[in-house]
Amino acid sequence: MGGNSLPSVELRDAGTKEEFTHRIADYANTLNSGQWILEGNWDHTLWGGELPQKEWIDAETKDHPVALYRLDGHMMLANSAVLKLAGIDKNTADVPGGEIVRNADGSPTGVLKDNAMNQLLATIPPLTSAQKKAAIMAATDYFLSHGVTTVFDVDSLGTYEIAVEMKAAGELSLRLNLADPLYQWEGLLEKTNENNDWLKTGAI
Repeated sequence: MGGNSLPSVELRDAGTKEEFTHRIADYANTLNSGQWILEGNWDHTLWGGELPQKEWIDAETKDHPVALYRLDGHMMLANSAVLKLAGIDKNTADVPGGEIVRNADGSPTGVLKDNAMNQLLATIPPLTSAQKKAAIMAATDYFLSHGVTTVFDVDSLGTYEIAVEMKAAGELSLRLNLADPLYQWEGLLEKTNENNDWLKTGAI
């Protein structure tokens, strides 16, 4: 997931609402129409604690679906295009363990918390094999440049098969310990666990 976020807009240190909006707008201008804007890793405490709203970014991202995580992964900001795609509006009920942050009239602000993100996440196109490999390679370059040679990763993006292929081809230069998220436990039944110097799997 970290490797997948490296090429995206960097919002972790955006210290003001204006900087947050400006970075997203600048990044959107580098993309082709229809490309998703993901990751981000924003931190609203840096500008006083006000949660972002879809109106901050709608005008600048009308040609792009936007789903940006808060840095801890427990919140996500979506623009109007993604809310419409996911079928989330003022009539959408909250789910156990989640919250749709709302305006006074009940309409979504664009921020979804925890389990409320699941309906939106289901609309994001899955990564291709090439994108997964690029994510592993980007993360590898970053980690090795800081002297980190082993990573424990919750494999929510499904990079296991790509990691196996890279190991077989001698392309894996970062030691990976992959654990599956609990909600994907049934996928372990289809895997042959790896346990070697480069790749370890089977945890959940």
